[in-house]
Amino acid sequence: SGAACFGDGSGAPRRAKPQGKGAGMSHASNRSSPGRVSEPFRKEAVEGANDFIMELANEPAVGLYYLQEHVQSNVPVLMEMKGRFKECTKKAHKEIHSLNNSIQSLKDYQSASPIALDRMSAKLDELSKRIESRSQ
Repeated sequence: SGAACFGDGSGAPRRAKPQGKGAGMSHASNRSSPGRVSEPFRKEAVEGANDFIMELANEPAVGLYYLQEHVQSNVPVLMEMKGRFKECTKKAHKEIHSLNNSIQSLKDYQSASPIALDRMSAKLDELSKRIESRSQ
């Protein structure tokens, strides 16, 4: 990780300790010359930077993989739903058309004159009586 590059976990780079008279002389074999970064720290920093760059470079590919996976699993389901929706819409349009025709027929009957309706009723009554008389 990137924070591991800096040693103390604070995210700030390491600072060189001030060198005074006699300071650090006993550890001269373990330390590089003043101002130089030690080899283990340098290796850790390079590895951390490499890991960070690889993760950053691969992040779009990983995101696109998950997007592709999502599309492949959900698009067929959505297409099936779209087909069913179209079928239902066609059926609904047919029913709406039928209802509109029925409404128009009722409006036409409503606008018919009461005299014509009375004549129709009288004829139906006359036919009903004829049918009853023949069946007896």
